[in-house]
Amino acid sequence: MCENVAIRRAHGRGRLNTVERGGEDGHRYPTSGVGARAERTMSIEDTLSPNAIKVYRAMKDLNYSSEEKMGTAERITQTSKLPKNMALNALQELQTKGLVRRKVREKSAGYYLVLT
Repeated sequence: MCENVAIRRAHGRGRLNTVERGGEDGHRYPTSGVGARAERTMSIEDTLSPNAIKVYRAMKDLNYSSEEKMGTAERITQTSKLPKNMALNALQELQTKGLVRRKVREKSAGYYLVLT
Protein backbone atom coordinates (compact mmCIF):
# COMPACT_ATOMS: atom_id res chain seq x y z
CA MET A 1 0.00 0.00 0.00
CA CYS A 2 2.69 2.51 -1.01
CA GLU A 3 1.09 5.44 -2.72
CA ASN A 4 2.76 8.74 -3.47
CA VAL A 5 0.99 11.82 -2.24
CA ALA A 6 2.05 15.37 -3.17
CA ILE A 7 2.14 17.76 -0.23
CA ARG A 8 3.29 21.36 0.00
CA ARG A 9 6.44 21.92 2.06
CA ALA A 10 7.70 25.22 3.45
CA HIS A 11 10.64 25.70 1.07
CA GLY A 12 10.15 29.40 0.49
CA ARG A 13 9.10 28.98 -3.14
CA GLY A 14 6.30 26.54 -2.46
CA ARG A 15 7.81 23.58 -4.32
CA LEU A 16 6.07 20.24 -4.08
CA ASN A 17 7.68 17.16 -2.65
CA THR A 18 6.31 13.66 -2.84
CA VAL A 19 5.97 11.75 0.37
CA GLU A 20 5.86 8.01 0.55
CA ARG A 21 2.99 6.91 2.74
CA GLY A 22 2.61 3.64 4.38
CA GLY A 23 5.67 1.47 5.16
CA GLU A 24 6.09 -0.90 7.99
CA ASP A 25 5.70 1.80 10.61
CA GLY A 26 2.98 3.75 8.78
CA HIS A 27 4.85 7.07 8.92
CA ARG A 28 5.32 9.52 6.07
CA TYR A 29 8.84 10.17 4.86
CA PRO A 30 9.86 12.87 2.38
CA THR A 31 11.55 11.49 -0.72
CA SER A 32 13.47 14.71 -1.41
CA GLY A 33 14.37 17.98 0.28
CA VAL A 34 15.04 18.70 3.92
CA GLY A 35 14.44 15.72 6.17
CA ALA A 36 14.68 13.14 3.41
CA ARG A 37 16.24 9.82 4.22
CA ALA A 38 19.74 9.69 2.78
CA GLU A 39 20.25 7.11 0.08
CA ARG A 40 23.96 7.00 0.84
CA THR A 41 25.98 7.44 3.99
CA MET A 42 27.60 10.77 4.68
CA SER A 43 31.26 10.76 3.70
CA ILE A 44 34.12 12.77 5.10
CA GLU A 45 34.22 14.96 2.00
CA ASP A 46 30.70 16.25 2.70
CA THR A 47 31.68 17.93 5.96
CA LEU A 48 35.15 19.33 5.22
CA SER A 49 36.58 22.23 3.27
CA PRO A 50 38.54 21.48 0.08
CA ASN A 51 41.86 22.29 1.79
CA ALA A 52 41.08 19.96 4.67
CA ILE A 53 40.26 17.19 2.20
CA LYS A 54 43.59 17.77 0.47
CA VAL A 55 45.47 17.58 3.78
CA TYR A 56 43.51 14.49 4.86
CA ARG A 57 44.34 12.70 1.61
CA ALA A 58 48.01 13.72 1.88
CA MET A 59 48.17 12.27 5.39
CA LYS A 60 46.47 9.10 4.22
CA ASP A 61 48.92 8.76 1.32
CA LEU A 62 51.85 9.22 3.72
CA ASN A 63 50.29 6.58 6.01
CA TYR A 64 50.18 8.76 9.13
CA SER A 65 47.64 6.45 10.71
CA SER A 66 48.93 5.91 14.24
CA GLU A 67 50.94 7.59 16.95
CA GLU A 68 54.01 5.59 15.94
CA LYS A 69 53.67 6.79 12.32
CA MET A 70 52.99 10.50 12.72
CA GLY A 71 54.36 13.34 10.64
CA THR A 72 55.19 16.97 11.07
CA ALA A 73 53.17 19.88 9.75
CA GLU A 74 56.08 20.75 7.45
CA ARG A 75 55.98 17.36 5.73
CA ILE A 76 52.19 17.45 5.42
CA THR A 77 52.42 20.96 3.93
CA GLN A 78 54.95 19.83 1.33
CA THR A 79 52.89 16.79 0.33
CA SER A 80 49.55 18.61 0.12
CA LYS A 81 51.13 21.42 -1.98
CA LEU A 82 49.22 24.07 -0.05
CA PRO A 83 50.64 27.26 1.47
CA LYS A 84 51.73 26.73 5.07
CA ASN A 85 48.99 28.82 6.69
CA MET A 86 46.26 27.04 4.67
CA ALA A 87 47.66 23.63 5.57
CA LEU A 88 47.84 24.55 9.26
CA ASN A 89 44.26 25.86 9.19
CA ALA A 90 43.15 22.62 7.51
CA LEU A 91 44.98 20.58 10.17
CA GLN A 92 43.21 22.59 12.86
CA GLU A 93 39.86 21.97 11.16
CA LEU A 94 40.59 18.23 11.04
CA GLN A 95 41.47 18.34 14.74
CA THR A 96 38.18 20.01 15.67
CA LYS A 97 36.26 17.39 13.64
CA GLY A 98 38.11 14.64 15.51
CA LEU A 99 39.80 13.14 12.45
CA VAL A 100 43.39 14.10 13.38
CA ARG A 101 45.26 14.14 16.67
CA ARG A 102 48.18 16.38 17.56
CA LYS A 103 50.97 15.09 19.77
CA VAL A 104 53.43 17.60 21.25
CA ARG A 105 57.04 16.45 21.01
CA GLU A 106 60.41 18.00 21.85
CA LYS A 107 61.19 19.75 18.56
CA SER A 108 57.92 19.87 16.63
CA ALA A 109 54.37 18.63 17.00
CA GLY A 110 53.33 15.41 15.25
CA TYR A 111 50.01 14.74 13.57
CA TYR A 112 48.28 11.42 12.85
CA LEU A 113 44.90 10.24 11.61
CA VAL A 114 42.38 8.85 14.06
CA LEU A 115 39.88 7.60 11.44
CA THR A 116 41.29 6.08 8.27
